[in-house]
Amino acid sequence: MADTFVQNGIQFLDKFRNDPFFLYFATHDIHVPRVPNPRFHGKTSMGPRGDAIAELDWSVGKLLDHLETIG
Repeated sequence: MADTFVQNGIQFLDKFRNDPFFLYFATHDIHVPRVPNPRFHGKTSMGPRGDAIAELDWSVGKLLDHLETIG
C-alpha cells in the first residue's frame, strides 16, 4: 500500500505545487497487521514491526525528496 500512497501523494504535490496545500499522509504501516512490502522484509532486526517502520520512513523520505525537487 505504501507505493500507492506515495504515488498519490506525489501526484497531489505536483497538482498543488503553486498553491498552499495540506497533505494528510495517513499510512497503514504501523498498524496491525503489519505487512510491509517484501522488499522491506528483514531490513531491520526488529521483525515485522521494525520492517514496517522502515517502510514508513522510506515513504516519508520519498515525499520529502519530491518536495525538494519541486521547490
